[in-house]
Amino acid sequence: MKWLNRYSAALITGLGLTGFSCQAEELRLEYAGFYDYLKSANSAKYNRVKPAFFLNNPEHPERSCVADAEIVVGEIRYPLVANVDNGEFFVPFDKRIKDGRGALVFQAPNTCKLQVAAVGRMYKRRFAGQELHQLAEQIYALMENYAGSVSYFMPDWRAVVLHLSDGTQLQYDRDQFPQMIELAADVDHVRLSMAAD
Repeated sequence: MKWLNRYSAALITGLGLTGFSCQAEELRLEYAGFYDYLKSANSAKYNRVKPAFFLNNPEHPERSCVADAEIVVGEIRYPLVANVDNGEFFVPFDKRIKDGRGALVFQAPNTCKLQVAAVGRMYKRRFAGQELHQLAEQIYALMENYAGSVSYFMPDWRAVVLHLSDGTQLQYDRDQFPQMIELAADVDHVRLSMAAD
């Protein structure tokens, strides 16, 4: 009888581990695609904007898609820096990874979705509304670059959204920029709200 209890406990433990491991699968994304996004943005024309990459789980937001991630080039593995809170991961701009046919590998649920966004950076808390408008135009130009031939179907932007380091968001409509903007927290990143949103 004692062996039966041990067997049952081992079987239940084994099933529990199997059930857990089935929740996450290997998601392998080729680095070359990310390199192309980074290369397009690596220009003086886009000096204050960059691509941002997110892997999120809309069906289960509590499950991180980026907690276990790495860059693999042949037999070499590097950790991939990521923000588990918002799903953003930071891809280095490195031709050696591209030439080595590298990949980004995530242990993530199959419900995770990839999102690429053009985001702006604002490194001060006090700035003119005109400066924010110029940044918005630069973000939109990078978005058009990424869209390629379908950029003609892109909606125009209607507002700028500042994502602050304290978690708050501020939105300024395109035709209602204040003369000066003064913030209580640092700007994490700047995104556009599109006319179709």
